[in-house]
Amino acid sequence: ATVNVPNVVGLTQGAASTAITDEGLVLGTVTQQSSATVAAGMVISQNPGANTSVALASAVNLVVSSGSASASASVAPTSLSFGSRQLNTTSVGQTVTIKNTGTVVLPISSITLTGTNPGQFTRSTNCPSQLPVGGTCTATVVFKPTSTGTKSAKLTVALGAGATNKTVALSGTGVNYAFSV
Repeated sequence: ATVNVPNVVGLTQGAASTAITDEGLVLGTVTQQSSATVAAGMVISQNPGANTSVALASAVNLVVSSGSASASASVAPTSLSFGSRQLNTTSVGQTVTIKNTGTVVLPISSITLTGTNPGQFTRSTNCPSQLPVGGTCTATVVFKPTSTGTKSAKLTVALGAGATNKTVALSGTGVNYAFSV
């Protein structure tokens, strides 16, 4: 015996499953796919297609929306304090971890030093231009004051794919210790 496959595109996964089994068919493989236009939990496509004639008890596979893909990241810590540092000496490096917390590969456009005194700090990084979902990378910052006084800057992580850029506040004080014998 053959039956026609019902059209389940646009239905919730639950409603689609009921429509499929009511026709004497079985629910096959269900895969998730992000979609900017189909709400989470709704059927995007089916195989075999609607109104296809198939044998009774055939499987109907579904692709169900997981919702919009999102690009986002976190940085930790959100500030680095280097304390007081003798002029023209380099501090120990402090590390910032950047994590892809979104559901898509995260483009990292640049990691730069910005703000009031960026020249008083130096950064290095192992970050790729594309950070995989759940992936992490690091940026290490050192402070080397060239003049006395309070110094501040920001480590700016420029992200693509609609993700919000991240900043880490940097601070330190340049001092000139006078030594006497």
